[in-house]
Amino acid sequence: MIFASDNWAGVHPEIARHVVERTSGFTPAYANSDLDKQVAEKFGELFDCDVSVFLVGTGTIANSLALSAAARPGGVV
Repeated sequence: MIFASDNWAGVHPEIARHVVERTSGFTPAYANSDLDKQVAEKFGELFDCDVSVFLVGTGTIANSLALSAAARPGGVV
């Protein structure tokens, strides 16, 4: 196994193609774009409840957000 950063490897070509298609032009930030709303809807359908979705660039950021939701401010993980 190679234990390296989660952003060390390249992205799958299909994912790259979709990112390029979805990120051309201008769009509102902070989960206010149509794409953000579509993603939240899909996850809501999957989990059968209202959800908040935070699209982030790396697994480290995702882990930090998840831990911040579970830990008390100033708490230890």
